Amino acid sequence: QQFICMRNRVVLFGDLNYDVGMDRATIEEKVAAEEWESLVDFDQVSSLRARLSQHIPGRPAPPCDPARMLFMCFDEAPLTFPPTYRALGTPRLPGWPTRVLWKKDAGVECVSY
Repeated sequence: QQFICMRNRVVLFGDLNYDVGMDRATIEEKVAAEEWESLVDFDQVSSLRARLSQHIPGRPAPPCDPARMLFMCFDEAPLTFPPTYRALGTPRLPGWPTRVLWKKDAGVECVSY
């Protein structure tokens, strides 16, 4: 945790292996209709980030565990493209598994995802 806080710029990218948390038929229907932005609310990474950012007033702040630090100290560009499908191996739900996150920094701008 200290390592990340001491660095000026940190970029994390890779296959985080998260899916869209709804049934396959609904996902495929929304993708076919090019309504993939409506799927972002069900994206597991976006949902986790939203849940971790919630703080109940009057209660102590939750501990700064690695997952909280990763998802709360990092930014991500909006998901404005369709979710992807796993082509080989065990079929998985469509989603945005490959992500690019960067340590929050006003000097960093994502120009393309």
